[in-house]
Amino acid sequence: MQRQGLGIGIVQQAEIVVAEGAKRARASHVSPTKEKKYSVKRELFRAQNVKTKDRANMLALLHALGMAHDTVRKNGTEESSRVEEVVLVTSSPTVVESVNHHIQNAPESLEQVPKMNDRLMIKRVVKAVKKKLFRRGVNISIAVAKEYNTTGARVRASARARTLARQGGSKACKSRRQRMRAQNDDSTEDPMAGPTDVLTNDPPEDPNEPGIQSTSTG
Repeated sequence: MQRQGLGIGIVQQAEIVVAEGAKRARASHVSPTKEKKYSVKRELFRAQNVKTKDRANMLALLHALGMAHDTVRKNGTEESSRVEEVVLVTSSPTVVESVNHHIQNAPESLEQVPKMNDRLMIKRVVKAVKKKLFRRGVNISIAVAKEYNTTGARVRASARARTLARQGGSKACKSRRQRMRAQNDDSTEDPMAGPTDVLTNDPPEDPNEPGIQSTSTG
């Protein structure tokens, strides 16, 4: 997350789990890897409700849930490719603890969240989990990247998600800089032009903030 824009990177991996006692893994037609990246310009932080790092991570979870839901829906008719479990991975232990708690205890637990904007974002994530995946019989969990990335493939996917997030953030910043330059040019030509409206109180940039990795296990 940067001052001038937000980037979200998502890498979805499909892993085949060999059942206990099985002689070999069943074939799977699920695409092994999918990638997406998103950009949010600074002037949209308020509308997207991402003016804090935790809420930005939750927005990334929402995008990852949507991607996982599409995979589950497209592969839900064949036994060989049915997705049985989805694991969403993020770098923030705080977000993982909070979302998992509210998945188990909402809506009562939401009343204990003091900030309205935090409560609204958590509610969106919980609703997406229950509506998009629980109803399809898919087990879902949310994990911390450092604890979940125990294989080389998962570590590489997490690194790729960070790269996509940086690219998305750079795109958002570049787009905003171009718009600001255009506005400054207009202001120079028109001495009566008013000042540019800029949002304030954004969280500081964290160059180590990774993107979101969504791993679907079937």
